[in-house]
Amino acid sequence: MKAGILILLAVGALLVVAYKQSENKTSNRGSNATASSADTNAAQNSTNSEVQNSTAGAAASYSYSDPPQVNASLSVDDAYNSIPHRRTVWSDDRTTVPAGEREYLKAMFQVLDATVVARVAGIQNYSRGDFTSFDAEGQLGRLSDYVRQAQVPPALADYNNRVLTALAGEQQFFHDWKSETDTFDYTKQVNSHPGVNQSSAALRAAYQDLMSKYPQESEANRDAFFDYHCAADFR
Repeated sequence: MKAGILILLAVGALLVVAYKQSENKTSNRGSNATASSADTNAAQNSTNSEVQNSTAGAAASYSYSDPPQVNASLSVDDAYNSIPHRRTVWSDDRTTVPAGEREYLKAMFQVLDATVVARVAGIQNYSRGDFTSFDAEGQLGRLSDYVRQAQVPPALADYNNRVLTALAGEQQFFHDWKSETDTFDYTKQVNSHPGVNQSSAALRAAYQDLMSKYPQESEANRDAFFDYHCAADFR
């Protein structure tokens, strides 16, 4: 989008110069100036059309498959209710987020929903001593792979990195819990574990990224920004 704007500005500047040159020649060659103006207008229309087609093509190039499903015996709504936490679904057809970024965010919010499911299912199973029925670390790893391989709009590169950082922190938490079953005190570690600290900080920063980038979003969509990131956070 920025590149498109710069192209349009550059084209506009060149057209102003061309128009002034044509205007200066009017006193000497009226008929030639008229022809030059027509040529300039035709060039402008052609250039604008090319820029618009290029911009539309760039926006359409962002497409995303659905993120991996978490193999757990609870739904997304069940997971939110278990925390408990409000769940507001982001409306992509009533948003100020531009095309390209819009499709990316829709996919990332699905990832965050799946993260909530993986975290809740992991805690439910591990807290009762069942470390075989559900692989929390592995499920979060599949989500990380999806985020890592996704096409990322340039304006959301930092956001993407924050989501990856959050997922890595939660993976580390469940890895350590499963590796240290005899000594891992979940009730204490959930407030002090380095992975929890890392994930929480990244999710809060990711939420702030969206709030600052899209200040004109509706109240419902801003609530959705909050709910996705807060519910995925251990704290």
